[in-house]
Amino acid sequence: MEELNIFTRILNQFGHYINQLDWGYIFTFMIMAYASNKINTKNKIWKWVPKYMSVKWWPVIVGLLYACALFFVRDHTFIQGEMLFKSFVFAVAFQHTILEKFFSLLENNNSHQNKDTGKGTK
Repeated sequence: MEELNIFTRILNQFGHYINQLDWGYIFTFMIMAYASNKINTKNKIWKWVPKYMSVKWWPVIVGLLYACALFFVRDHTFIQGEMLFKSFVFAVAFQHTILEKFFSLLENNNSHQNKDTGKGTK
């Protein structure tokens, strides 16, 4: 019975943590992170970006800049800024562990379907 009580308290704390996250920031960050991963760095527009700056770090940089902008635009207090930072960490972890694999799976599936439909057109 004690294990059930501990498990219930852990679930309650996790639910409280999830409810306090800034979900508007998380969803817009994920969209911007996905878009920043699709940037073609060989394009002339992006020549100002240093060669050593990996494209994998762009979502993190974009997310931090976006979080800083939201902190000042929304006029957050320190506690709200802390939750914004926790939302950033949650979004980065979620984006890198789950969404990257999901989108790559969708792209691979889409490319296989395009190859299959293109064989019989001639």
